[in-house]
Amino acid sequence: PPAIGTAQRAILEKIRAVFDRQHTSYRIVLMPIYDQVCLSPDDRDTLDSIFGSENVFDFTGVNDFTSVPKNFYDAGHVRAEVANEILDVVYSATGAVAPGRRASPSMTGPAVRIDDQVGSQ
Repeated sequence: PPAIGTAQRAILEKIRAVFDRQHTSYRIVLMPIYDQVCLSPDDRDTLDSIFGSENVFDFTGVNDFTSVPKNFYDAGHVRAEVANEILDVVYSATGAVAPGRRASPSMTGPAVRIDDQVGSQ
């Protein structure tokens, strides 16, 4: 069943308005969860209509990430290498450079990855 009702939609529209006012470059990433629960199609349509389908990335449900149990620390958290893969998918789809990566013409330069930062915090 849909989780986004009238009140939630109003909040999401306010968030989008802030993004627009601030000229924010953003991506909405729906992360995979161990239980392979899929986002409601109605909720996906709502997110697409508010933020634009080009900015919404849905990794919920059954997919390559959720079909491998070792990709998760627990039911709601993916391992760093999975998060990095998802970021690569999200940012390569938009032609942008993922945060923490150095832009280079070929995108082959050194990168700061999520797992590199885990031990430093």
